Amino acid sequence: MRYFQAKWLFDGDQWLTWVVFGVDDDGNYQTLTSEQLNSQSCQQLGVVIPGFINCHSHSFQRAMAGLGERISLAAGEDSFWSWREQMYHLVQSLTPDTFKDIADWLYVEMLEAGYTSVGEFHYLHNKPNGARYADQSEMASRLYQSGVETGIRVCMLPVLYKNGGMGKALEPHQLPFGMADLAEYDAYHQQLQSKIPSGFGLGVAAHSIRGVDKASLKAFAALYQNRDIPVHIHIAEQPAEVEDSVAFYQKRPVDFLINDIGINQNWTLIHATHVTDEERKAMAEVNAVVGICPLTEANLGDGIFPMKEFMAEKGAISIGSDSHIRIDPFEELRLIEYSQRYKLGARACLTHKDGVSPGHNLAAACYAGGSQSLKLNTGYLKDGFKADFVEIREDHPAMLRQDPATMWDEMIFAGSRELVKNVYTNGKQVVFDGKHTLHDDKLAGLRMLYQALIHALR
Repeated sequence: MRYFQAKWLFDGDQWLTWVVFGVDDDGNYQTLTSEQLNSQSCQQLGVVIPGFINCHSHSFQRAMAGLGERISLAAGEDSFWSWREQMYHLVQSLTPDTFKDIADWLYVEMLEAGYTSVGEFHYLHNKPNGARYADQSEMASRLYQSGVETGIRVCMLPVLYKNGGMGKALEPHQLPFGMADLAEYDAYHQQLQSKIPSGFGLGVAAHSIRGVDKASLKAFAALYQNRDIPVHIHIAEQPAEVEDSVAFYQKRPVDFLINDIGINQNWTLIHATHVTDEERKAMAEVNAVVGICPLTEANLGDGIFPMKEFMAEKGAISIGSDSHIRIDPFEELRLIEYSQRYKLGARACLTHKDGVSPGHNLAAACYAGGSQSLKLNTGYLKDGFKADFVEIREDHPAMLRQDPATMWDEMIFAGSRELVKNVYTNGKQVVFDGKHTLHDDKLAGLRMLYQALIHALR
């Protein structure tokens, strides 16, 4: 067992001081008393928080960050839909090796920013022309490999993607994502079960109600949602999706998902940006997690989720970096609060009535929701959970006071990813003074990739 003592430790719910804990050979956290240490050497830490949980990632999209910002004259405007065409263009250029190069760097960057676990919403299953790989898990296996090499904990969320829109076949540029039916998907899922690295996870995902028809989605829910595994889906991200759903199903997307498909607490609804009051309340009532991706949603012009009302209803939330326009969990949290301030013209929007600060409230909610979303036994520094944690820089201006009443507010509203000093997964250090042990190697690999794909990524 490895032994640590933290001057300040946030256990997922509250700040504790002078906490002594151990990490066993399986990477599990164990609270100790000072007397239990005896003569054992103990590593001294300053301010410690649980590693952040990233509930929603499309790893390969990191390679196009900053490249989808120009107006498409053909489309008439720059929008989510014109950005999506740029993404399809990138997919045509990727191989299993280059796909892994991107994930390698992304996971290094996530760890350096304080994320220690990630949900990979993985739909790049096939070759660019749609042909199957000899090993259908070829691409997913590369993500697991990247996770093992870098030290981040991966929950694989392989995606069922059947349709190119409601009542439409897949378009040619969507063929790399396609699965013929639920039987093929389930066989693929069973294949992945035999490849899960120790401490990693495996859930399921349906791309969207655009990508999976009603009959298949009902069968998908019946097959998986009561297994106590993560079940994820994109939902109600764009107004056009809402309009299509009303036209095709005579119901809005979340209404359709809750009342026609039937969902439970194992589901995470990604984005859910465009919902009515009734849909919002229904999500809270079934205890589904809403996966908010603020930086991506801002970048793509998705809209603003009604977070103030949802959190007042005790709705479960988690954060994801999605398209990875930037990797910074502090900024994701900050943007959740700031988007409500823009919308409502008020401050401290996500504060409890009892006066708990918005920063503390947000952090605790996202640890709880992230833990529920990925089911990786992470998000808390408590007995039985994985010892994935971050040591914060004490010499940063946001940390000079170290007052537990304002510590989260100062980190979120006056700090950012530069607060991260050291990062541990399974109690083993992977980031030293802000830099991952593989930083230089993986950045060099990304540089070579960008040079090779310069025309595809332009």
